[in-house]
Amino acid sequence: MRGSPVKQVQDLFHQSGINKIGESKHDAKEIARSNLTHQDKASTWHNMGKQMGIHSYKTADAYREIWINVFRGAKENFQIKDIENIKSDHVQHFLESKINEGVSKNTFMQYASACEKLSVALNLYAEKNDTGKSYHFSNQISNVRADAHKMLERADLSRAYENPQALINSIKNETYQLAAQIQLEAGTRINETSIKQDLLC
Repeated sequence: MRGSPVKQVQDLFHQSGINKIGESKHDAKEIARSNLTHQDKASTWHNMGKQMGIHSYKTADAYREIWINVFRGAKENFQIKDIENIKSDHVQHFLESKINEGVSKNTFMQYASACEKLSVALNLYAEKNDTGKSYHFSNQISNVRADAHKMLERADLSRAYENPQALINSIKNETYQLAAQIQLEAGTRINETSIKQDLLC
């Protein structure tokens, strides 16, 4: 492929067949399970993920951004100019750099998942275009993921108040108190509380 990392990632996403936005994810899971059964493989999330595309806009946006960063890292550190030449070592280097940056464990897991899906997209593209290339990042990703589990903090501390009603009762302004009560009872966020624009800012 040619072009900037952004262009090549966009081309890979649209030309590989990984883009399944608008198609049923449920149906894709059933097909993946059936394929794995015929291949005598376990229907683990990992194995199913290798057989499925990307079905949501949010995931597509997040993964493409990560793919661009993987490619930029490979270009900067290993002089890789074609996304088709990305190898498992380049992916490993990218993931290790994220551990060194001290990202949260949850963020790292998203990076790892995106890298797994990058190999799926590259394999689909190679098969579609008969390039003869194949991509296997799983072992390196698993190794770095094991390191991440040991080294990174999990960002899953609860941000909920222990006694939200007591907090609401302590609010002096009646409008703010009403908005907080709506949030508590309806489970809304601030931006979903209709009176917030004029009264909460």
